[in-house]
Amino acid sequence: MHISLKRGLAPFEVAVPRSRWDSSVSSGRARFQAGFTLIEVLISTAIVAIVAVGFVLFGRDLFAVNDAVSEALRTEQQAGPVLKEMIAFIRTASPSSAGSYPLAAVSSSTLSFYTNINADGAKERVRYFTDGTVLKMGVLSPTGAPPVYNEAEERIKPIVRNLSATSTPLFRYYDAFYTGTSSPLAEPIDINKVRSIRVSITVDKDPAKLPEPLTFTGVALIRNLKDTQ
Repeated sequence: MHISLKRGLAPFEVAVPRSRWDSSVSSGRARFQAGFTLIEVLISTAIVAIVAVGFVLFGRDLFAVNDAVSEALRTEQQAGPVLKEMIAFIRTASPSSAGSYPLAAVSSSTLSFYTNINADGAKERVRYFTDGTVLKMGVLSPTGAPPVYNEAEERIKPIVRNLSATSTPLFRYYDAFYTGTSSPLAEPIDINKVRSIRVSITVDKDPAKLPEPLTFTGVALIRNLKDTQ
């Protein structure tokens, strides 16, 4: 290392020229600082990417929940009023215009009975039955004198779609001693013992998506069959 005295410097004070070793250290430090900055950039990029993915997943889940809630509301708006009407009609079952027994046919998936649904004085035959995943309603009005029910004149319409396959029957039947917790009548059902009918409608538009299947249930006590048979 060359040391030289310079004019103007204090006594015994020397000026040391920049050596190659110092330049190497400075250059290495710069490279280290540059490398550290690159690592920071990579880490920051990774963090931003993770946060972005989190927001995307959160947004997807939020939309899925919103869709599920909306679908549940639509299902309730569809099945709720139908069940309410069914219970009201079943309660008023009475002998047909031709004098037939109030209940025409009963099973776990089909129910036929007579009632006056349009206040015209005549007793229509109302039939509820399933057709695949659709719950349908058939109405048959009597004609002629004496009144006759012509099967060809039955008017059928869908009332609930997207029925779900379930172990719970659409219709369950109870006798006069039903307390709310009693077991239903076993099949084949004795139509003369039926006094109450439980209706359970389970709807699931898409089994692969939310919401879970929704079940709407109601019990109708047939007013014109109140006895202790």
